[in-house]
Amino acid sequence: MELAENNHFRNHTLITTDLGYFGIAHTDTQVGDVICVIFGCLSPIILRPLPAENVFQVVGSCYIHGFSDGEAILGPVPAPWKVVLRLAEDDEINGYGVRFQNTITGEEIQRDPRMAKLPSEWEIVRGSADINANDHVYRNKVTGEETICDPRMTVKALGCRGIKIERIKLM
Repeated sequence: MELAENNHFRNHTLITTDLGYFGIAHTDTQVGDVICVIFGCLSPIILRPLPAENVFQVVGSCYIHGFSDGEAILGPVPAPWKVVLRLAEDDEINGYGVRFQNTITGEEIQRDPRMAKLPSEWEIVRGSADINANDHVYRNKVTGEETICDPRMTVKALGCRGIKIERIKLM
């Protein structure tokens, strides 16, 4: 998504995109920069295309309204659900956890309603000797493989859902 316009204020820039989103980014952001969601980053990143193919300069992180709850990858949270933050008693490190609340019934769940069920060969387990016990751990029931990477969010799985994945070089 390319930057369409910006207005500067206090070391930040109000930005709008060619798709109608708006947000706040670093003052070095320019028209033509690209907003990218990179796995492992806590927020979207502003990238500047360089002359070489698929090579970008990192400008900085940004906040894009409508991207805070995984919408860039998973799409909007479906009605009647909304995202809520709750003090997570079982999470001593972060303190708060994301939950999904049904606005009609008041029910709260941890599972994201946008996510399909895990493939039958996978299960969620808590902790392992090799992986931080505060993270979800996924175990393949067939191979015994354990990972903190959700098998529904791999490059292959996302590609099968029609999500555009690109390999890029950052400078």
